[in-house]
Amino acid sequence: MQKQEKRTENDFIFGKLIGEGSFSSVFLAKEIRSKHEYAAKICSKHLIAQEKKIEQVLREKEVMTILNQAENKTAPFFVKLAYAFQSDANLYFILSYCKHGELLDLIKTVGNFDHESASFYTGEILRGLEHLHSLNIVHRDLKPENILLDDRMHIKISDFGSAKILEKVESDEATGDLLRSSSFVGTAQYVSPELLQEKKICYASDLWSLGCIIYQIVSGLPPFRSKSEYLIFKSILALNYEFPSGFFDDARDLVQKLLVLDASGRLGARDRGGRYCSVRNHTFLAHLNLDTLHLETPPIITTYMPDASEESIWDKNVTPGFEKRELDLLQQTITTTCSKPKVVENLQDTQGSSAPQSSPNYENPSKSSSSSKVVTSSQANIKSSTPGSSRSSSRGVKNIADITKDEHNMRLEVQKKESKWHRFVDGNLILKQGLVDKRKGLFPRRRMFLLTTGPHLYYVDPVNNVLKGQVPLDGTTRCEGKNFRTFFIHTPNRVYYLEDPENSSKQWMEAVDQVCSYYFPRS
Repeated sequence: MQKQEKRTENDFIFGKLIGEGSFSSVFLAKEIRSKHEYAAKICSKHLIAQEKKIEQVLREKEVMTILNQAENKTAPFFVKLAYAFQSDANLYFILSYCKHGELLDLIKTVGNFDHESASFYTGEILRGLEHLHSLNIVHRDLKPENILLDDRMHIKISDFGSAKILEKVESDEATGDLLRSSSFVGTAQYVSPELLQEKKICYASDLWSLGCIIYQIVSGLPPFRSKSEYLIFKSILALNYEFPSGFFDDARDLVQKLLVLDASGRLGARDRGGRYCSVRNHTFLAHLNLDTLHLETPPIITTYMPDASEESIWDKNVTPGFEKRELDLLQQTITTTCSKPKVVENLQDTQGSSAPQSSPNYENPSKSSSSSKVVTSSQANIKSSTPGSSRSSSRGVKNIADITKDEHNMRLEVQKKESKWHRFVDGNLILKQGLVDKRKGLFPRRRMFLLTTGPHLYYVDPVNNVLKGQVPLDGTTRCEGKNFRTFFIHTPNRVYYLEDPENSSKQWMEAVDQVCSYYFPRS
């Protein structure tokens, strides 16, 4: 912190809000003199006193001051405190600005990290912890939300309000770790078992959090998840978590060696000298030089997409035989185009049964009784009379997007009255709908997919009835089938990993291909 140069709020221009806490707000700020951008954390004195957070605020300032004074050039992985001042109403912490935001937001955006990115960022976090612990500081609330990304995409560890500066007042004979009794702090999903049970803190508490973070950047979700903090705590104390398929073997081994109930048994807990050599030498990190990571260009983060492994090719739920299944799929396609069922019966919502989503992942998608359906002219008892040559699929079946204006309008009127999904599709006509398990990270989430005119492919959370997004469709969109259940939709910026619980992925691929070929014909 630059103590020699005092500042006031009048030395800065304050811009957009970039973060909020219970007693503080963080704004983008520009220093008028230098034009340098900062993150200004403004803490209300009234709220600090009201919520009894004075000690927390003072501790955060003290830790950041120590980090400034004991800067390590091989571990520049911390948010810096540039200035601190106050007005009658507020305390101001002027911090280094990390323009790429939180690691958590990046995980949510990409779903999960590829192996190279996952190991690189694990290495930076570990190097940061080495330096922090060498200063006798335990973070106690290490999580993706408190790890920021600077303009070069390197990490900056932040939020030291829960940190503890340990003194040599009590020592664990087994590990030599400094220990002190503590009240519970931190975030449920990342808190270590010793903080829950013994109310003791040690450096290995942060190693537990590191294990949780590695799990999350590889899979997309934290290892311990449930509806309530109480149930999360029970899972932590029982070490009740599972690895999804596709989890990297070396990352899995490291996580298992960090998520150990006995703090002294965690990998690195017995290391000394300010370096976690046993963790550094693990196969997940051994190829990295942690002391020079800050000089390297971080890898471009890409989503890890499990390849066509034996497990993905051979669907465990598929029944033996080929011809019957192939004929059944063909018959379903023909029936949806040629049959004339009743209007109301066929325009009922395909909601089906969906397992309660107590956690963000869907553990047993095969139990749904709902099937996908193509909505056609026959369902509105309308005869198609498209002028000119009708565009057809490779099987000679009419393209589901090839309808007359009158047919479109009549079907849309029925949809407005009968379909609960109409409000999600921006007035477009639904051509096909059905429940599909969409993977973001290594966990599937059940969604209602709605393929419409436009073209658009919307997906909705069917439990909370919330539109979650769209799969962008254009002339470059390409579908790839792995088996009757699993298929990918390739778009310019992302590959969507999808699973049809009805084992009818071919119908979805044909429908998407038809709609794309209709709106983006290849010359």
